[in-house]
Amino acid sequence: MDKELIIGIEEIDNQHQELLDRMELLRDYMRRGQSRDAIRDTLKFLETYVVDHFATEVKYMQRYRYPGLLEHKAEHETFLGDFTAFKEKYTSLQAQGELTTFLGLDIVRKLNAWFSNHIATVDKKMGKYLAENK
Repeated sequence: MDKELIIGIEEIDNQHQELLDRMELLRDYMRRGQSRDAIRDTLKFLETYVVDHFATEVKYMQRYRYPGLLEHKAEHETFLGDFTAFKEKYTSLQAQGELTTFLGLDIVRKLNAWFSNHIATVDKKMGKYLAENK
């Protein structure tokens, strides 16, 4: 993981690395023409990952009384809304037999945007606060 994405909380950094690894796996599946498997597996992974990961971050923010907790949780809610939309789109396309590489590419694009924007800014700010207030 790039240095600028490390926030300094080992448990959270490990979870971020797990997401980064999963994104690479998704790209690899798609390069091999296995978009259907890639999309299904990624959505299954994200169903548990986002719940566990967001709960971990909230646990740290509450423990150290992070003043940006509500704004941070709002970002999580936005991602969860996007994720729910992806699941609905996947279910609909799967039922119609129309799963395409474009859905996989859209998931990769959204995950990349989330990873680079949220972690490099919002999570990094949280990590700095936590490091200063432990």
